[in-house]
Amino acid sequence: MTTLSLRPFVATVTAFVAVVYLACAALFLAVPDAARGLFGLWFHGIDLQAIAREAGLTEVAAGFVTSLIATAILAALFAVLWNRFHSKEVTR
Repeated sequence: MTTLSLRPFVATVTAFVAVVYLACAALFLAVPDAARGLFGLWFHGIDLQAIAREAGLTEVAAGFVTSLIATAILAALFAVLWNRFHSKEVTR
């Protein structure tokens, strides 16, 4: 496998997370009970109905921005580490 180009990789991963976040938020805002039921299937044994609360657009926007910042940082860290380990593997 080749090295990762930092900017395209970070942009791709961040864009993917943005799409998933917006789809999730839209589902949660449109049909909250159905969304909690669906997401509850993904978290075995955790009753999301018991801990869920309503989220407004401000909270959704803040979550969107902070998740993208965290994603960009983690994707950049991943790419840097991948390239570092990959370059050592190639030189062996």
